[in-house]
Amino acid sequence: MNKPLDKKNEVQVYINELFVIISPIINNARKRAALYLSAETTLLYWTIGKHINTNLKENNRTVYGQRIIATLSQQLTENFGKGFTYTTLTRMCKVADAYHEENIATLSQQISWSNLIELASVEEEATFFKKVIRVC
Repeated sequence: MNKPLDKKNEVQVYINELFVIISPIINNARKRAALYLSAETTLLYWTIGKHINTNLKENNRTVYGQRIIATLSQQLTENFGKGFTYTTLTRMCKVADAYHEENIATLSQQISWSNLIELASVEEEATFFKKVIRVC
């Protein structure tokens, strides 16, 4: 009568061993996927900002920039859902202005989008103070 119980225990031990082996594989894959998604999202947002900036500057539409971005925000939200508010689009433009194309791919893999936004603001302040110092 002990044999069926021993078989169940043996099977459970085997299942537990597999679980211990497989769990880190799943967790590592999830981490890699999250990093990849974060990097791709950053590149997407930077590219959108770059296109908006380029279009507004090349076509001398900076005077209407706020209205254009507000309307574009509505259209993008209608077609693609959340994530394209006026504020978000202006942040995309700010980050695209702050970072060059050759740097953004590397940065997107190392720094989160929210950190890039913060650093872009600091960069603006640093540039402002550098200009003030030159004038004085």
